[in-house]
Amino acid sequence: DDAALLIIDYYEAASERQQSIIANRRNGNGGVKYAKSGLAEEQMRAYKYALTQLMRDDRIYLRPGLTLPRLAEAVGCSVNHLSQVINSGFGVSFFDFVNRHRVEHAKAMLDDLDDHDAVLNIAFTVGFNSNSAFYSAFKKHVGMTPAQFRRNRAQLDS
Repeated sequence: DDAALLIIDYYEAASERQQSIIANRRNGNGGVKYAKSGLAEEQMRAYKYALTQLMRDDRIYLRPGLTLPRLAEAVGCSVNHLSQVINSGFGVSFFDFVNRHRVEHAKAMLDDLDDHDAVLNIAFTVGFNSNSAFYSAFKKHVGMTPAQFRRNRAQLDS
């Protein structure tokens, strides 16, 4: 039944398995990587909702010492399950997930504050521990540095 009669049958079966894994990952099911995690789809949705609430309402991303274990404790799940929720449910790593929220907050602050307010102060306010980490994350998510972003906004306003 599953036996390969010809060598090509073996490769075709492997190809079908690979396509299934790729489809699962595209659909957010985690594929083989999380096959044994024990996280049901309903739990995944509940954790995603709790995580979204913590980020939006409590702004937990503003805490400079935020780690995956601390965030998992706040969500009320294991570190492994939270990692799966962020990776499969949101399609990003923990650091990209947190930094995206921090950068969005920083963008709002750059819009609201005067030009003389230091970008470094904004970096620390939104939870970054260093100016270089802030600049790197900002450029990755926005495509320009915070100073360039501020200049562009100032030009649009004038």
